[in-house]
Amino acid sequence: MRILHLLDPAHCGDEGLLCAADLIERPGAEHECWLLGSERDERRAWSLGIPTTTRVHPRARHGALSGLRRLWHDRRDHGGPDVVQCYSPSALGLARSVFDVARVAVLARPPLDARSLRRASDDDPGREVIAAFDEPTRRSIGAGSRLVDPPAFGPGGPVAVDRRSLRASLGLAPTDIALAWLADPPGAIDAMHVAYCGGVLMAAGHRTVSLLRRGARQERRGAAYLRAHGRRWGMLLADCSLPELIGAADACVVDVSPGATCGPVAASLALSMGVPIGAARGTILTEPGSEWPVQPAISGAPGRIAVPIAAILEVPSLRANLTSAGRAWGDRTGFGRAMSDLWAEAALVGTG
Repeated sequence: MRILHLLDPAHCGDEGLLCAADLIERPGAEHECWLLGSERDERRAWSLGIPTTTRVHPRARHGALSGLRRLWHDRRDHGGPDVVQCYSPSALGLARSVFDVARVAVLARPPLDARSLRRASDDDPGREVIAAFDEPTRRSIGAGSRLVDPPAFGPGGPVAVDRRSLRASLGLAPTDIALAWLADPPGAIDAMHVAYCGGVLMAAGHRTVSLLRRGARQERRGAAYLRAHGRRWGMLLADCSLPELIGAADACVVDVSPGATCGPVAASLALSMGVPIGAARGTILTEPGSEWPVQPAISGAPGRIAVPIAAILEVPSLRANLTSAGRAWGDRTGFGRAMSDLWAEAALVGTG
């Protein structure tokens, strides 16, 4: 089976690239990766283990469509793929307009609006399959959707991270307690809220440095809040990959206030890398019956996320148990098997 992976880092982020890096290792298929993005995007893909074969610079959607159509016209005459694999609603929309083969999509980030996905899958339920990581998203898409396990990346994560040199490059001292705030996309997190939570932890006796990927909301307000309090705790806006952000941290934070979102890919990566997670109520990680090995907050109220983080920092046995459970999580293989089954299903219907 031949799989063409259509990657658009601007919309799927590192989360989508990490899913692709996991899937191209699947045996029994030939994989080819086309990237919609800049040279910088392509370097990021390479750093995460993705051997891209073609790059289209999407200066505008029309330009991306034209470039993909030219490539597809040339490629189809020499034997095209059986399935086009997408990692975002944007890439899926382009694939619908260009490729006349079966399509499979995995929503690597939480979708803000699933209505367009639902309409398309209802119109063409056979040739297109959309994989979701949680039941509410699957239900919102409707026909043509499947529920799959999130990817796990093996104990230690998908790429090697030199923690000591990485922390030094970020300006972190060996004694600094670094907290990686996970959000999909980075703009879903509020830097002002992060700065406030750092103050709550400071009041509890824990001086921390919060790590955020660049693009967070209210970055200036958060920086002003820290200045007003004498910078007694810290916050860094890092231009690094998701594995690097997590690799530099002592613990990770998944919050919901105000309006933050985090999908399971980032959380699964943190667990696989052995970094414990404190998660707020109201996230998919703390739903009733959830199997995620995280330390939950007692409520979703602003600032209460500091409670599980403080527990992780204060109780060595808790931290060790979460780390051990996270590394065991990294051994899960359900994602790759499920996606292979979806490729076979979509390809069979597409040729029928």
